[in-house]
Amino acid sequence: MNKIITPTANNNIILWLLSYLCLPFSNLFNYLKITPNILTFFSFIFLVFGCRELLNENLSNFCLFFLISIILDICDGQVARISKNINKSKLNIDHLTDILKISIIFLSFGILFNDKNSWIIIFITNFFYLFFCILHAEVGSYKKLSFKKKNRFRKPIFFHYFSINLIWMFYKMLLPMITTFNVHSLLLILLILIDLKFFNFILIYFTSVFIYRIFKNLYFLSKQKLQR
Repeated sequence: MNKIITPTANNNIILWLLSYLCLPFSNLFNYLKITPNILTFFSFIFLVFGCRELLNENLSNFCLFFLISIILDICDGQVARISKNINKSKLNIDHLTDILKISIIFLSFGILFNDKNSWIIIFITNFFYLFFCILHAEVGSYKKLSFKKKNRFRKPIFFHYFSINLIWMFYKMLLPMITTFNVHSLLLILLILIDLKFFNFILIYFTSVFIYRIFKNLYFLSKQKLQR
């Protein structure tokens, strides 16, 4: 198994770059015998500390803790692949903590803004995000075997989009990018550094993308069931 290029990073240029940047840290953690679950735990803890700083309106500290959380979140998967310590149980701790992280972020911003419109947008976005996570997990189980057969780990497929056309390239790269925790977290940090008011706008955008992906997954599952 490739230690760097995961199925998600293979189709996502930002995650692809982040994977290479985080690899030295992952090798260090593996050398120090730090397990993936410990990295997942500290990634969650740094996120919680960051949200505490956010509620205290220390935006720079929030962004710093948030960035560390993202790095650790990438490293835990890399360390698992390097050490071949792959979780084979049905309980995916990394995935569950990602869901908790996003929910805590939404809650923190809701408390920070504390106005009716923000709470409504946050509730709607979080609802569709959780619904998408449930469908995505089920769809992933169907696609896992077919993905292995294609052996797409050899070369990042997003390079091929540049030879087609710009519209197709942005479509294929943007959708997996937006529904990935690490990437939309980086976008969130950028928007926070510019202006906190952008948060509601990015939530509206996330909601529209989640709705699109939900219908896409429902269509995929319906086709799978008809083929049985």
